[in-house]
Amino acid sequence: MADIEWDFDLSHPDLLANNITPLFPLTEKTDQADHGTAVAGLIMGKKKDGKGITGLAYKLDMFYAISELSSGRIEAIIASKQKLHAGDIVLYEMQTVCEHHAYVPADYEMHIWEATRTLTEAGIIVIMAAGNGG
Repeated sequence: MADIEWDFDLSHPDLLANNITPLFPLTEKTDQADHGTAVAGLIMGKKKDGKGITGLAYKLDMFYAISELSSGRIEAIIASKQKLHAGDIVLYEMQTVCEHHAYVPADYEMHIWEATRTLTEAGIIVIMAAGNGG
């Protein structure tokens, strides 16, 4: 599985014991890492000494943390395709703004749609945010 986010803090105690691999350098200490860290915890978190969270899929063989801040969107999508196989999942925590100034899914932009299509044609399951903020 892969998650494309702004950033992650993989030094979080709930994430230390898991198979989480960043595909690009992470800045980790920015305020942009909160969301990625929380999502990674919901998926891969593992309690330590009875404290913390147990993620929904903490026994995954591998979780790729892909920072959109470090790589850019297209590069992040390409990196996920290079690591994942048919039946694997990539989570897009990305959105964009349409002509009506509303948030919409990232694949509203044609270059993201095309890149996403290459994933789905390879049998990779894409889950994406529907657009935050209204």
